[in-house]
Amino acid sequence: MIGSLKWDRDGRREKWRASRLSMDNEVRVTVPLRYGRKSMSRDNTYTMVLDGEPGIGLLVPFKSEISNARALIVEAEALWSAEAPNSRGSIAADWGSVGALFQDADAVGSVSTEWTTRFEKEVQIPIKPITKAGMLAIGWPTNGANEPAEFDVILATATMPETKRPSPLEIATAWATQANGREEYFLNNILHGIRTTEDAEIWGHLRAASPKWLDEGAFAVAKSALDAEFAELGA
Repeated sequence: MIGSLKWDRDGRREKWRASRLSMDNEVRVTVPLRYGRKSMSRDNTYTMVLDGEPGIGLLVPFKSEISNARALIVEAEALWSAEAPNSRGSIAADWGSVGALFQDADAVGSVSTEWTTRFEKEVQIPIKPITKAGMLAIGWPTNGANEPAEFDVILATATMPETKRPSPLEIATAWATQANGREEYFLNNILHGIRTTEDAEIWGHLRAASPKWLDEGAFAVAKSALDAEFAELGA
């Protein structure tokens, strides 16, 4: 779980989190993570993609046990519905999809095979880091003690990044030049512990640009943490 899936209160995502996930048991894990997809619905500011250097995301257990492939697919459809509200029974669109990662695909046998069959029926061209078989081509996430996270299977969404990787300056400029509160995406991620290796550098560029919202009272905790990190970066 990265970005607004964790903190957005738009109704559908709140309902998905409350009905499908055991939020009290979330685990912070190391995963490849950066800002890389320009979102038109967020005034062309950047959202997160599963790519790049190791960052911090969240793993959250399902409330229901995944005992067969159908149960896994139901959860994948619910996850995609939280991402794309008009999907209805889908796990993908042309801009992204759900992928699966099995700790031991051989041990679960037909579950991983049936997942691949379901994925291939819907997805013609997968989006990295998801393979043609519907598998997430990333290392197994590790927890704060650098130990493999104790899950059997992980579902995550991958979205299509920009062709050219945006620089921290470009990412910061997009937030600095909008006036509709879109900086909440970055600051909410900081507040909820969802992090990239570029956060402090992005914040430094935002400090230099000095947008109107920078010194407003909202997200004071996140801003204070970023100030400390940026100061350490320049030390």
